[in-house]
Amino acid sequence: DDLMPAGSRDGLWSQLESLGAGMNMDEVKHTMRNKEKRAEVSAILREYAVRLDQVVAWMTKARGM
Repeated sequence: DDLMPAGSRDGLWSQLESLGAGMNMDEVKHTMRNKEKRAEVSAILREYAVRLDQVVAWMTKARGM
């Protein structure tokens, strides 16, 4: 998996939008009240956090820190 797929709609934002967890606050309110959808959103955000941690580790290593 790429951290941020270039030129695709498969990134974090697209995944959140597809679950109703994007910018439309009416959809977000509905989504966050649904236990299953909330769990899906959480899983997506956790996976993204792992990827961001990897980027930080690579950048830290590249800077010799």
